[in-house]
Amino acid sequence: MVAGVLGVKANIISAATDADRLSMLVSGKVDVIFSSPPIEARLGDDIRLVYTASSSKYLWNSCGWWFKPDFVKAHPEAVRKFVQGLAMARTLILKNPDEAIKVYSKYNKLQDSSYKKPFVLPKFDNPPVVYTYGLEKTYRLIKEHRELKREIDTRKLVDGRFAKSLTEPY
Repeated sequence: MVAGVLGVKANIISAATDADRLSMLVSGKVDVIFSSPPIEARLGDDIRLVYTASSSKYLWNSCGWWFKPDFVKAHPEAVRKFVQGLAMARTLILKNPDEAIKVYSKYNKLQDSSYKKPFVLPKFDNPPVVYTYGLEKTYRLIKEHRELKREIDTRKLVDGRFAKSLTEPY
């Protein structure tokens, strides 16, 4: 709607990774990307962050991995190893951030020397903080655009035994 008013024709292209999005932006194939903080480190002043989505703090700082109960029952060892891998990654980020940046760069096909601004690694809260305010706002936006097939009570998504819930706007 806004794009039409401003004379901009928007075509949405899905990409699987930051590397794909970065490549499309740098090559001029697209003018705008939705991405994570490392892209700003890579491109510095060549790009400009214009908007941070209401869900971005929730997604970037405290995102979760969700499994169906049936999958956990059927593949408990795979889930255990997955969680161990996440714990190892978290430990690496906390104890050796420079090495974590190298790992990120390697798997996203970036050269460490190419970063023009400081690389922002995710921060971890202990106990984990789930931004239920952002989760609720994200849910409302998705619901507004009729992207859901059923209603969800977001209050039931955060288990207070494992995470602290942040309900205030940020």
